[in-house]
Amino acid sequence: MGVHVPCGEGGFVPDEPGKGRPDACPWHLALDAAERAADARS
Repeated sequence: MGVHVPCGEGGFVPDEPGKGRPDACPWHLALDAAERAADARS
């Protein structure tokens, strides 16, 4: 289906509930994945 989830090894590994820092979310991983998906459609 062409779905890419940037989680896990080599990507974002979420913290345990209540122990994370939402401000430290690696948004660049999501934005990079969206850019690659958009480029693939072109």
